[in-house]
Amino acid sequence: MYHLITKRLWPYISPFRGRIAIVVFFAIVLAAIGGAQTRLVMPLFDKGLSKDGTAQEAYTLAAILLGLGLLNFPCRFFHFYWLRYIQDRAICKVREEIFEKLTKLPASYYGKSKMGNLISHLLNDAIVFAGGFRSCIDLVREPLKAVAYLSMAFWADWQLTLVIFVIAPFLVAIFSISGRKVKNNQKRVQEDQGELTHFISEGLSSHKITKAFNLENFVFDRFKKAQENFFSSQMRTTFVEEMAHPLVEFVGASAFAGVIVFAHHRITSGATSIGE
Repeated sequence: MYHLITKRLWPYISPFRGRIAIVVFFAIVLAAIGGAQTRLVMPLFDKGLSKDGTAQEAYTLAAILLGLGLLNFPCRFFHFYWLRYIQDRAICKVREEIFEKLTKLPASYYGKSKMGNLISHLLNDAIVFAGGFRSCIDLVREPLKAVAYLSMAFWADWQLTLVIFVIAPFLVAIFSISGRKVKNNQKRVQEDQGELTHFISEGLSSHKITKAFNLENFVFDRFKKAQENFFSSQMRTTFVEEMAHPLVEFVGASAFAGVIVFAHHRITSGATSIGE
């Protein structure tokens, strides 16, 4: 990962070091806000929403929750705004380099290449490449949030929190397998998209020849076949992605069912409270 950042991504995002620092800073703040909001769950149930709680306690908790929400608003906005700014600027730079290289290639290269594939590289591959930066920031923000949430959970009741580690291997397996399959299929998706773009470009730019030789059906059938290939590649990726979501939800529901049963015994024995 670090090799990828330094060797491939960094030259395109290095001009925005200041904004990157802001993005990372707000990622840390968002993780802290998430942890603070999690910390409020216990007093909200044990005091703010309890019949034994006072009105002052309810007002105080509501004010804290509102304050965290107000703080979260600008932090989240600037985090994702500057993240997208850097990503889109990197896309522009990548496209400039690709286009500059294409303009310097010999005419023989264009004779061997499909125009649609070149357009696809220029437009779509740049987006995939620059999207790696967003993933790198996710690798900063999401682990911080996980640490904050787990810390609050362990602080409240470490025995209940251990349920998470029982299901963790299943979640890791799901994400690992689905991610690997999506990655392996992505190259085929890009190739089929390039073919589709080529046939669209060729079909529209050669309309005079198509009309002269009555090739409308041939051009349409070729476009339809390319579109079906692209659709099939997309659906293979979609199948893997959408299969992973309900699997994760099922594993999470199973874990939560275990938490309910275990928590019931903990509460009835007086070892923990509802809020915890």
